[in-house]
This record gives sequence, structure tokens and C-alpha cells, in this order.
Amino acid sequence: MVEAALDPETSDRYNAVHTYSWAARFTPSFSPRKVQRAFKNLTTRHESLRLRIVEHRGDWAAEILADHPAGLMIEDHGPMSHDDQLRLVAERCAVPMTALDPVLFEMRLLRFGPDGDIILFRAHHAVFDGYSITIMMEEAVAAFLNIPVTGDTVTHKEFVERRLRLSEQRPQEKESYWEGALLPAADPLNVGRQKKGLPPLTRRNLGPARPLENVLSAEASARVRDFAQKTGATPFAQIQAAFGDCLCAMGGASEAMWMTIMGRQDAKLARFVGAEMQAVRMKYAIGSGAQAVADTLRHGADMLPARCFNADLPLGQLYFQFFVNMPKSRGRLKNSPLSKAVNFAEETGFSLGPITITPVPTPFLTQPEFELQLHVEPSPDAPNAAFLAEASSWDMAELESLAKAMNDVIMS
Repeated sequence: MVEAALDPETSDRYNAVHTYSWAARFTPSFSPRKVQRAFKNLTTRHESLRLRIVEHRGDWAAEILADHPAGLMIEDHGPMSHDDQLRLVAERCAVPMTALDPVLFEMRLLRFGPDGDIILFRAHHAVFDGYSITIMMEEAVAAFLNIPVTGDTVTHKEFVERRLRLSEQRPQEKESYWEGALLPAADPLNVGRQKKGLPPLTRRNLGPARPLENVLSAEASARVRDFAQKTGATPFAQIQAAFGDCLCAMGGASEAMWMTIMGRQDAKLARFVGAEMQAVRMKYAIGSGAQAVADTLRHGADMLPARCFNADLPLGQLYFQFFVNMPKSRGRLKNSPLSKAVNFAEETGFSLGPITITPVPTPFLTQPEFELQLHVEPSPDAPNAAFLAEASSWDMAELESLAKAMNDVIMS
């Protein structure tokens, strides 16, 4: 990420991929003092929110500041239409962060009088990950409601030392496992950029996004749900398997490779706010099915972190066209009374004690870093998925064709 920040040809879209932004409207308004207290609690408890990256003795290092460098930003705008409020939020999100910015986490209180306030959070991926959103928002709402925050966290130094220590454990076993799981690497599939004769996607040529929502039909969604209830095969594994089968068929190949994000496996980091999420590399053979995906996720998680994925080593240089994740934050907080406060995918507001919280649209998760991303959206009622493609790589007809093929595979 530092290399990208130093490269003048890095596209703004690449930086946007690594800038988390999310917002919520709170009604009635909070006093600035209460929001200031929540901000102070967050930045005191979580060192990563006070982190910046600096040059030190010819290298780059993380520096933890005693106080947040910018503090809570408060803007009093008075009454304003909802459309104008949304435009204002978009303006505040317009310039993406880079890893070398002096402020890598910001919290902004936008005040609109009796209409309620919008609280906007932004953070760079160098100090933050998607899992951290659930923790941070839960703790912010707890502060608003005067609910004590429980559970120990770790300092940034403790996190780094723990990651390094774990990566050094069983190095030969991990390297052997990943070499067996990924090598020989599958050739890039003859789809997307490969089929169009375009060069691989990089931080310099990343173009605009092309989304396709609701990839699964109601019937296919119900089939995934019912199959999960009968067999225990998670929607995440089922939909990934269908994705792999259809990519292989579309590309005329027997194997496909992609990266997928794992939830946190380390209980010591359950309350850590920082860039901790890890990627499992997947090589999928056509027809392997959901169980093979689930096995790879389970075994792969046990083999991380692994130093064999350092960027200067062969496994760290493998090229992946595709990415799979679950953008909705669920699981760990499903029994928490504050769980709804961290589910930003819901379109409708909800009440929590004396306040109403309504998610506000931001650019978060609207720009792909890979040529095609599959976002799995699990739900007890209707699990579904969405595609987020790089526009020059995949046109809408290709995305719709892939979606149809996935529905056919699931229904068969």
C-alpha cells in the first residue's frame, strides 16, 4: 500500500478500493459532547485509529500517536433536504485516502438540526478491515447509549508481534500445504480481460465498476437455503462452488483460482480494530462442489498466516482474476443486542432504545480491485449474491450469462 501511495500513476479508483467509508443517520440528534466522548473512547481503546505510516531509518514504520491527529470533525449545516445531505456525504467521500496520508481514520459529525445527524466514518485499509466495522460501530453506539464496552483488545504492537510469531510457526508444513493446494497454478481463464486481449488488472489501469445485483433467482435462493438446512453446506460454500463450476465452463478449463476472505479465527483478536483479515487462496476443480470449498476454507484458515505468501516468494506472486467475499458483517454479533447497528446493507432504518439508526449510502464496496468479484449475501430467508466487475473486463451481457449459468447449476 505504501508503494501504491508513492506511485504517481496509481489510479484514484485503486485508492478508493482501500478507503472504507460508511455512514448512518441518528435521530434524534446527539449532543456534540456525547459524540466527542464516543470518538475519544474509540481512539483511546484502539491504537490503530491513531496510526500513521512514516519513514524511519530508510524504511517505513507504523507510528502510534498519543492523540488522534485530527480529532472529531463537527460540521453544523442546519436544515437541509435529504438529497442535499446525501450529496454532502458523497462530497466528503470524494477524495480517497492513501496509506501515507497523515490521517488514516476520521469520524465526522454532520449536524442537520431537527432532521437528525449523520455520522460519517472513513478509514484506510492499512489500519482497518471490514470486520473492524462491526466492532467499531457497536462500540460507538454503546457509547451513545451509555452501555459499557466489555472484552479485551490488543495494542497494535501486540497484534504485529502475534502475527509475526504465528507466521513463523510450522513454516515448512504451511509451505508444503499451500504448494500442494495451489501448484501448479491454473492458467488464467479465457474470460474477461484474457478473452478480450487486455493486460492484467493493476493499480494503474483499474477502471470503473459494473455491478449486477440479485444474481440468484428466488427459486435458486430457496434451493441454496433448503440445501444448507438439509446438509449443513453453507450458502457461502454452495454459491462459491457454483461460481467456480460456471467460470470453468465459460473459460473452457478444468480449474479456476480465486481469493476469498476469512472471518477472524484468532480469539485473541476478537475485539481488535485493525487490518487483520486474511485471504485464503482457492484452486477449484470443476465439479468439486460445496464440500470441497468448505474443506479448503477450513484447512486454509489453519495454515494462515504463512510467510510463504510474502510478495518476493513464488506463492506470493500468483495472479488471481477473481475474488469472493461476504460484505455483510454477521456471525460473531448475531446474538448481540447491537447487531443491527453494524449491518449497513439494510435499506430501512430501525430503532434501538431511544434512537433510530438509518444507514446512509457511501462509496464503500462499490469499486472492485479484481476483474470480477462475487459478493455472497447470506440470509436465513433468502441467501443471494452480487457481481462487482471492472467495467472494461466484463460487459453486462457476460455477467448476466454467468448469473444464468449459476442459477442453472444450483437448480440442477
